[in-house]
Parts: sequence; C-alpha cells; structure tokens
Amino acid sequence: MSQCGVSQKHRTRENPFELDWRWVEEQLARDPALQTKTLFALLCEAFPGRYQGGQLRTLQRQVRAWRVRHGPEREVMFPQEHLPGRMAQSDLRFAAASAGWILRIQSHACAPTCCWNLRFVR
Repeated sequence: MSQCGVSQKHRTRENPFELDWRWVEEQLARDPALQTKTLFALLCEAFPGRYQGGQLRTLQRQVRAWRVRHGPEREVMFPQEHLPGRMAQSDLRFAAASAGWILRIQSHACAPTCCWNLRFVR
C-alpha cells in the first residue's frame, strides 16, 4: 500500500509465469497437494535459467488464487460448543410418568454387547 492509502489492483510488472502457466496448471491438476516451493523447484528444473528465487512469492500468490478458483473443494466444519445449563435436558422417565406411562428398563448381561429392552407399561 502506498503512503496515500490507495492499494493497487493492477499489475505493475508483467507476469513472469505467463509462458509456462499451462505447465503449472497441469502439475497442480495432477497433484493438488503439491506445495508451491516444490512446484517452483520443478519449474526451475524444467526451464533452467528462466526463473530466479525472488519470484517464488509471485508464484505463491498465483497458485493460491488458482486453488481458490479451480482447486478441490474444502471441507467446512462448524465447531459446536455445548455450555452447561444453556439448554434444558429431558429425562424420558419423567416425561413418560407425567403422561401416565411408566418406563421400565431391563438390561441383559448375557451378550458381550449391552442390550436394552425398553417397555412402556400403562
């Protein structure tokens, strides 16, 4: 950002990877988990003398933008927070008893897994 507070939205230099961008896209499509540093090393190996170490950051920005537009979908996760006392808890025994039902729970210890037998008795 310049001193006057206006950020530039246009390129100030031409894209150094424009000639080989199709090759870069092919590599990213073949292996989406490929890191940009590794990709830059492969690019320098495939096209010797064309790129310098200072251009890595430019490639990182372009790869990040490519992944946003064309990369694999990201998994979205919404963490859930359970705070005690925030929501009411219900117990089936009291709900059933208030409706005139009695809940009788019988456990059977004959099998390795626990089996519950729920019976409503009026």
